Amino acid sequence: MKAKQPTSKPQNEKAKLNHYGYSSNSKNMLMLGFDELSPLYVCLVLLRFLLCIIQTGYIHPDEFFQSLEPVAGQFLAVNVTVPWEFSSRLPIRSWSSLLLSSGLPVLLLRPASAELLLAAPRLWMALLSLSVDVCVAACARLLGRPARRCLEALAGSHVMLVFATRTFSNALELALLAALMLVTMRSLAASGRAAEAEARLERRLAGSQYTVHRLQLGEARAAVRRAATAHCAAVSALLCVGVFVRPTFVLFAAAPLLYWLFRGAGDEKDNLVQMRLVRVVPISLALVTAIVIMDSMLYGWMSFANLIEGTVTLDHVVLTPFNFIVYNVKSANLASHGDHWCLTHTLVNVPLLFGSLGVIALGSFVLHLKSFARHLLNLDLHVTTSSAFLSASFLLPLVLLSWFPHQEPRFLLPLLVPVVLLFADRLDASPGRWRNTRRFLVLAYYCWNAACVLLFGFVHQGGVTPALAALQRALPAAGGATVVFSHTYMPPQSLLLRSDVELHDLAGRPLPEVARLLTDVTGASRGRPVYLALPAPLEDRLTALTRSSLRLRSTRRFWPHLSVEAAPSLGQVAHQCRRDSAPRALTCLLGGVGRQLNLVLFEVTAVSPAPTAAARDSTRAARTRAPELHATEEDEEIGTVGIGAA
Repeated sequence: MKAKQPTSKPQNEKAKLNHYGYSSNSKNMLMLGFDELSPLYVCLVLLRFLLCIIQTGYIHPDEFFQSLEPVAGQFLAVNVTVPWEFSSRLPIRSWSSLLLSSGLPVLLLRPASAELLLAAPRLWMALLSLSVDVCVAACARLLGRPARRCLEALAGSHVMLVFATRTFSNALELALLAALMLVTMRSLAASGRAAEAEARLERRLAGSQYTVHRLQLGEARAAVRRAATAHCAAVSALLCVGVFVRPTFVLFAAAPLLYWLFRGAGDEKDNLVQMRLVRVVPISLALVTAIVIMDSMLYGWMSFANLIEGTVTLDHVVLTPFNFIVYNVKSANLASHGDHWCLTHTLVNVPLLFGSLGVIALGSFVLHLKSFARHLLNLDLHVTTSSAFLSASFLLPLVLLSWFPHQEPRFLLPLLVPVVLLFADRLDASPGRWRNTRRFLVLAYYCWNAACVLLFGFVHQGGVTPALAALQRALPAAGGATVVFSHTYMPPQSLLLRSDVELHDLAGRPLPEVARLLTDVTGASRGRPVYLALPAPLEDRLTALTRSSLRLRSTRRFWPHLSVEAAPSLGQVAHQCRRDSAPRALTCLLGGVGRQLNLVLFEVTAVSPAPTAAARDSTRAARTRAPELHATEEDEEIGTVGIGAA
């Protein structure tokens, strides 16, 4: 008789989950394992860093004016445009966000070129974004979910390829939420293991009066207390930094914090909620005090002398989260930034950011909302399943942020973490049931993200930063210049790295106003060069308006560049190509649209006024009397060349 061979478990078997929906294997939960680093994931991470150097797109002015501009003005002594969030009497942005996003690379490298000033903070943000990868992989392994598929879905998202590498405070919010979710999940898993161990021991030693057994039960209870309070310092630090980086972090952190805080709320032996609060509150107060002192000093409201002499009053204190809330509770302030429909986040921004995963998430919305509501109404805030925890982390901030009338896609960047952990396993094209549907979801996900990388990473306002970099290299070392941008996003003046350049941002002003300002600026330039950056669709119209007073010489074109303020005129291009045959018409149409996707950089000079008839007669008479003193311009040029040749 043959001996029975032992059966081995498959390598891809999910980790065993405990009663609380978390893996009971605590080893290697934090770091990435080599089994998760698929070739696709490695290529996508390398692409993330490559895009930091080569991408030219300009997503939103906040990526510069809430990070790079104030930092460059503070540490590089160049002309910058400081936004109202930092220059008003009540600033609403903390310097903690600036230092974490662009302050450290600028301080360390002191960039001397526009390209380095642009790439260094983006490479730094890409390095920080790797913390999201580490946290998502650890969370997936902790929850018994396919970490490899989660990492591939995360790295393939344009949120990580483009948005997370820009100096947005929302990108920092994404990294902080990923870390907070990991810390709270590890705490919940440790608390669950300790509680289960104590329950098993109590069942085994029920009724025993031996001292050694009582000591064992006491040690098990101490382990429960240690597990309940082990991560209080990390939770406090992440919460405080997140609130000062962006006060809306509270909305994203609400679900993980509630689950973590009320874990074991029904414990009959100890008040675990109170034990956590006793540790969290003092640590949080100390961190808040340190950040407030830093902000107050950097804004110039407080000095070391005030601290040493003990003369600090409320007038010296800058509390940016409070100022942020005071500003945003006023509907008139939010209306000045644009009002949106209450379902814009749900129906537009979620699919835009997360592609087919976002559509799947919305399709599962009712089911998850129903499950979360049942736990909430029963005050059952401890995690009974991992899906309930992740669903609450996705739904609660989405609902709360939808109450605000101003809704931009980047506000939802942190939701990428729960979306990937919940639905990344749907991106599986392996053989099985619904294979064609799953293959379609995979193809749609990666095609959508590739299109968004091209749009936001290269095409959208893609000529603004290259034009500033070209000007920074071409401007004379002394004497200054005047630069005008029209019908583009606000240009970040810090990329010029100059203190003697006058920059005008005309936004979307009508072309007659642009022509008048160019005329005034050129007349007052006193020999300084004047440059204009304008989208190509407006080139002919502005040239016609300024033909009699200005000379616009095109020096360079930057492609691709798409300005919604001056979108390509498809009707005009189609009219020009209407007489061509079908193949040639398509080529003509594509070429015409391609030519209009340019940002044109002009050198602007004044046109000399034409001489009157009397002046011409007087000049002719003078030349007749003394021809040797009135050489023509051509004679002067020939004479100069002759002298130089001699």
